[in-house]
Amino acid sequence: MNDVKLLGRLTADPELCQTTNGKYFTSFFLAVPRQAKEPETDFPKLMAWGKTAENICKYLHKDSRIAVSGKVRTKKYADSEGKSRNTTEIHISNWEFAESRHTDGNK
Repeated sequence: MNDVKLLGRLTADPELCQTTNGKYFTSFFLAVPRQAKEPETDFPKLMAWGKTAENICKYLHKDSRIAVSGKVRTKKYADSEGKSRNTTEIHISNWEFAESRHTDGNK
């Protein structure tokens, strides 16, 4: 089973990008607090594609708190020196707002 669920805040505004064949995507980091003796935070890289990417870029910004579910993906690439590297990303299948918005300015 390869299912991931995370709750955290965006570390920066997401940017909508497009592949050479026209598919939309975005990638960003999510600050996810981890319970431990001393509070710690993980920063996984998240990827979204298509309409999901478009909606994330339209509605979310730095510090937005969201819940996501997705799959872990690992890929290999060659760095600028030709060395083989691995990277791990969470590919988002679903997301939702994890905080309410107040229009009157009160929280």
